Order: sequence, then structure tokens, then C-alpha cells
Amino acid sequence: MATEIIQQPLYTFVPVGQELIYTVANPTQVATKKQVKFVAEVYISADVPPTMTGSTNKVATFKTTPNNAGVGIFDLREVIETFVKADNLAYELSSFKTETVTSNDYIPIHIIDKASRAANSIKYLGIKFSTERFSSVSNSIIQYDEVNSEIRRIFNGYISYNEVLRHGTGAEQYYYGYNMKRFNLNGSTKEFLTNAPNTQYANQNDYGTAAIMLGINGLFPATDGAVRIKFTYHTYLSGSSNEFYEIKQPNGGPASNSQMSLIYNNILFFGVFPGNLKGWSTMYNGIGTDIDFYTFKIEGDGGVDLSKEYTIKVNCPESIPGGSSAFPVTPKKGYEPIRLCWLNQWGAWDYYTFTLKSTKTISTKGTTYHQLGGSWNNNVYRYQMHKGGKKTFRVNATEKLKINTDYITEDEAVWLEELMNSPETYMLLRGYDTDESNSIYNDYVCPVRLITNSYVKKTVANDKLIQYTFEIEKAKILRTQSI
Repeated sequence: MATEIIQQPLYTFVPVGQELIYTVANPTQVATKKQVKFVAEVYISADVPPTMTGSTNKVATFKTTPNNAGVGIFDLREVIETFVKADNLAYELSSFKTETVTSNDYIPIHIIDKASRAANSIKYLGIKFSTERFSSVSNSIIQYDEVNSEIRRIFNGYISYNEVLRHGTGAEQYYYGYNMKRFNLNGSTKEFLTNAPNTQYANQNDYGTAAIMLGINGLFPATDGAVRIKFTYHTYLSGSSNEFYEIKQPNGGPASNSQMSLIYNNILFFGVFPGNLKGWSTMYNGIGTDIDFYTFKIEGDGGVDLSKEYTIKVNCPESIPGGSSAFPVTPKKGYEPIRLCWLNQWGAWDYYTFTLKSTKTISTKGTTYHQLGGSWNNNVYRYQMHKGGKKTFRVNATEKLKINTDYITEDEAVWLEELMNSPETYMLLRGYDTDESNSIYNDYVCPVRLITNSYVKKTVANDKLIQYTFEIEKAKILRTQSI
């Protein structure tokens, strides 16, 4: 009997934040041969499935001995998860303020105009298994009976313990995994890669993205230009208007039908917040402060809905067309908005703008020494007033911020729990600016660390109004001069 795979991940798309179990067997060899081991050769590639031969795309080799049941069990999670990571930068063919991104640019993913496909957060995975045993004929270890696993797409997500895992049937009865069907773009209930509420709030110049996963349970529609994202702008005075852009070059997608394979089984990030729209949309810029809210969704050929509709409510400006009597909304004044973004459960980015009071604290830590009070290397000793005593050699400063949410819903409260759990958290330092140079990218994103490590979960039933306070710390230390 040859080497056979009796267990592997059930679904094509596999989050790396879960057990990644493969089980192989070769009963005849285990029962009759000596020094039997099972071998797993791991192949990972980016844009196309890996070549399962030779050393091309091979990243690791593992061996295990048969357990008491005579099978070899591999959990490859800790190895595989190192090959995917967050997409922090825009990919080629995307754009910033209509300027096409090249390989030499370092533009944060959050500020793209239209779309950018993932470069790091999703990869192809294949495993070649074989049996290894001792040969009495050659007096050496030989490897044979190779069998390839099914190709899987690993992505930078995780499954919580309360997620429902499903098992296969028939020959796949031992396969299990999380069904990503909620993200399969084939109807009006399907979702972007986020657990955020359907309605979010943003300021006029806020940047941010939303992401979709392509190819779940089938291929993404292959007709060039048949798939598009639709924006519907609602204004205070002028009603609503629609705007579209197709998923093709130069909107972050492929150049033609023949290149549609580049986005099959991949992740696409869309710039969907006001700052992103201002970078390219003549229609949005023409609306100006008249914007009340807008919606976005994915559409297929003929205007068929491929996803649910999401709403971005634009926070009220200081002056509203028509006057306060017509629109009795009190704008928030005086508080500096703090916009955070974090890596969410599905390997995409979520955003929240803290619009209420924030408090900054600067803490310093210096290296000290005791300095002599005069000149000891001259022909006579002279006392110098600026010398002597305890001195600080270098000062490192850390900035901390205490930030407050507005009153939020229970859905928003549950969503913000991900902020507490995220391994990557950033503060967006600035929004859209018409006067800035396109070459300035280094002052948009600042890594931060969430100091708040616990909080009391609030509900409407218990607390009536829900509001949270978080404390963050800028990850980069401000260093001053040394003496």
C-alpha cells in the first residue's frame, strides 16, 4: 500500500491562526519495515500554485515517526503562519492621488485611491508526503511512495474557539475546517473581510480600506469590467448620486481578461473612506461638505449585488448647508480626533476615529552619571560652573494617549474587542490634504501599543450608555541629544 493522506484541511481557504493538521498512513510499511518515518515537504508560493517538484517553492521538510495507531500526524501551523503577514504597503498597479504605485514606492495601504491586491497576507500551500524506511539491501534509508496534498490558500487570519468547524463526508470524513462562505461574493448578504458593523463613522479627511476575498467556492467572475464597486453618495440638500469603478487596471486590478488569474483566490483592498475618495473622485469632491453619508458594495454584471451594502456616515462639519435650523446637529469642536487602525481577525484592516477628549502624557527616562566639577587635565585645576554633579547622558521620551469613544452600540462594542486582541495597531497621523506633496508618505502611520489590557464589558441592559476609554503608547521612542 502506498502513502495516503487521510486528513487535511477541508476548505480551500485556510486561516493560519488555527491548527493545520495533516495525517498520513502507510499500513504495510509500518507493519513490515524498520525505521519507518513519514516525511512532509512544504511548498509555498505567491501568485500561482507551487511547483511540487525539486527545490522550487520548497520551504521546509519535516519528519515524524508513526504513533501508536501507525499514522503520522503533522501540525504545521507554527511554521506556515510565518509565511503570511499583514499588507502594510500598497501593491503595484494601485495609486495614491492618481499617481500609480511602483515597486520603489512605500505608500501605506490605508491611503490608496481605489484598490490594491494583497502581496503578503495570502499564499498558496502544498505538501508532498512520502514514507521513509531502512533498506536492508542498500543498508541505507530510502524515501518513496510520494503523494501530494490538495492545494490550499493560507491567509493571515485566525479562528476563535467559538467558531463552528465543519467536517467533510465520505472519503473526506476526517477533514475539517472553517467555511468562509459568508465572504463568498455571490449575493446581497455576503461580507467584506471585517466584523465591523454595517454602519461606521468617519471624518471628512479620514483614510481607510475595506477588503474582499476572491474565489471562495468558485472563481470570481472573469469578464473584464463586469465586477465593480458601487458608491452611492447621499447629501443634505441634493439627494443621492452613484459612482463606480471596475476591478481592472488601473484601479488595482488586472490589465485584461487574460490577467484575471492574478486576482483569483486573492484578497483585494479598497480605499472606501472619505480621504481615499478625495484622492480620485471628482464627484465626491464636488459634493464637498454637503455629504451626509454614502454606501458601498460589490456589483456584478448587470448590477447584480455580490455583497451586502455598507454605510459610512460622515461626521458633521462645523457648518452645514441650509443652516442649523434645518439640520439640528451639533458638531464636535475642540477635540483632536485620534484615528486608530488595527489588523482584524481576517487579515484585513479596521478603523475607528476617537472624536472625544484625549489626554497626552510624556514620560521620560534618562541615563545618568556623576560628572566631576572642574578641569583635571590642565596645568592647574579650575572650577567650572556648568560642570559637576549628577548629569543626564541621554533622555528617551515616550508619548502616551488616553482616548475615549463616543457613545456606541453593543455591536460596535463587540467589534472593538478586536482592537484589544490585535497584534498590529497603528495611529493614522493625518488625513487627506490638498497641499501635500505626493512624495511625503512617512508621516501617515505611527505604530502604537495598546496599554489597556482589560476592560469591563458593557451592555445596554447593564449600563444604558456604552462608552470605553483606551490608553495607547506610541511604539517609537523620542530620543534627544547625548552629552
